[in-house]
Amino acid sequence: MPASALQSVRTKGRWPEGKAIFDRRSISRLLMTLVALFALTTGAWAETVTWLDTDMKTSGNADFTKNGVTVTPDNSNGNAKSGNYFYSYGMNTFTTTLGNFTKIEIEFKPSSSSLTISGWDYELIEAVQPDPIDHPDSWYYTGKLTWEGNAESVSIQGNVSNIQSITFTIDPNAVPITWDNAAKTATIASMPAGNVEVNVNYFAQAELAKSTDATPVALAPAPIPGVPANTDAPIVTPGTVANIGNTTTKQGTLMYYVSEEQLTDAQLVTLADQGAFSADVPKATDLTQGDVYVYYYIQGAEPTEGERTDANTCSDSDIKALTVTLDAAPLWNAEFDLTDAPEEDKAPGVWTTDIPEDGVAKGTEVTVTYTGTKKIIGVKAEKAPDTYLKWDADQKKLVAAEFPAEVTTVVNADGNVTWSAGTYVVEGDVTINGIITLNGAVDLIIKDGAKLTANQIKGSNSNYNLSIYGQANQTGQLFVNCTFGNAIKNMATFEVHSCQVTATSSYDSGGGFNSISTFNVYGGSVDAEYTGNKHGYGISLPGNGSMNIYGGDVKAVGKGNNGNYSYGIRTSNSATVTVYGGKLWAESAGKEALHSNITLTKGAGFTGKIETSGDGSSWTEYTTTGTPKTKYVRVGY
Repeated sequence: MPASALQSVRTKGRWPEGKAIFDRRSISRLLMTLVALFALTTGAWAETVTWLDTDMKTSGNADFTKNGVTVTPDNSNGNAKSGNYFYSYGMNTFTTTLGNFTKIEIEFKPSSSSLTISGWDYELIEAVQPDPIDHPDSWYYTGKLTWEGNAESVSIQGNVSNIQSITFTIDPNAVPITWDNAAKTATIASMPAGNVEVNVNYFAQAELAKSTDATPVALAPAPIPGVPANTDAPIVTPGTVANIGNTTTKQGTLMYYVSEEQLTDAQLVTLADQGAFSADVPKATDLTQGDVYVYYYIQGAEPTEGERTDANTCSDSDIKALTVTLDAAPLWNAEFDLTDAPEEDKAPGVWTTDIPEDGVAKGTEVTVTYTGTKKIIGVKAEKAPDTYLKWDADQKKLVAAEFPAEVTTVVNADGNVTWSAGTYVVEGDVTINGIITLNGAVDLIIKDGAKLTANQIKGSNSNYNLSIYGQANQTGQLFVNCTFGNAIKNMATFEVHSCQVTATSSYDSGGGFNSISTFNVYGGSVDAEYTGNKHGYGISLPGNGSMNIYGGDVKAVGKGNNGNYSYGIRTSNSATVTVYGGKLWAESAGKEALHSNITLTKGAGFTGKIETSGDGSSWTEYTTTGTPKTKYVRVGY
């Protein structure tokens, strides 16, 4: 097509806030990918055709035509259509005599909240729970499927139930054009008799998720202070990538590169081209004391060729940088296990090393010397096992405990998972796009700098326990954000020993925690919050339930003003909250911090104050017997 035929080029794009290390729009390899379909028009107005649910109801499995648009089912392997229902047995193809389709929107009543149909973008419009008390698993959904492009015919294959309406946007003068993503070229098969306008759309740039605070901030990677050099400890907390639309699919993957020297823009581009960035969260391994530089970007999600749409594809983000200051590398020593040695070989000086009293750094050569008289078959050296922090009831403090011999490493999952009884370990940034169901007593260890994200955690029945542990720095994170119910629920005992737990729900009348009979916090932090726009609670204890805080920080935030469902901490009957140590913050700006049936007390030996407030800023010590009736309550501050 000659250049003179181009009237204008309009470019649509989206760029994140904040300053990047360099502008990737100016670099050829890192330019955002063009969408798979251009739109070319001569300026004529598009027209819209709408079918309602009553139009197709009596058409059975036959072709149906109305207002110049036809749907043709392929029933060779079973009915692809029956009235206003589409099925996955065959393809249903839309054609029109009016021009080219540029957009098709199908509003329908799906049987579940999620749906994947190749080439179509699915959006959950509404989820209604008619009877949450007696039938909590009964839902009614309204969804919408959208196709966008420029084609003479469009096909769909999948279960699309109870179609309410189909809206076709048709351009009578659209010119078909094909985009080749690999070659970066577009082809107009036949130039019309007239000038055309090329509209170029870019895939949206992948972004970080935002916090649920009153003033949301991007959940970006952040330096971990005080990490010793030359260790296997993570040096940044992993960031969180935003989901694509209303789906649970991430917009991409965070990629990292670590250098002990600052790198130029050109060097970073080369490293990205060479695939030197890694999805592994950076560690202090082989790094020296002082400043190191962590570079990161989001590698945009990109499905296989042929399935790429603007609903499931994102462009790479800009590369940004963090400066991390590492402490001095730790020094290590060696201890001899002489349990089975002859008595004379247990004497001081028989077995020695050349390690000085202060120890040696990782990588140092060490000599072991034996001055006894026995013949030695061989010497074995083993690295001391990993440890995690666990509450010791006798010492009343967190102490180091060795990892069990058998553990299960938690890995990414795109769907629901079930955990049997045992110990599970999280390393790095792990996401489970679904529900974690406990089918036994579970110990969960989240290593320093690691993060586990899930949609919900629940017991398969109320007899199971979940205990969550961290390591020395207590920087491990569990983040559970539920949009369809309570974030963490249905357990006999839930314990937090030494990591950071965030449980949020945006579901109406839902909350962070529900039906936890015994809720113990020994260290780390717990943040339970309703984040929706209606009403919900932070923590809901069952009748005769208890929450015991021995250490760490606990925050419970409710919202709204609806009966029993808007408190910071609520109960269905009567429950107790006892603070032995640490801190508690409860609030509900629309109701009260604590349900009237919650009994708040201080444990033996605890000297912190119970304080109340009406606005969260001016506080009064509470010494009255009974449950405080204020919107804000705090203990131990």
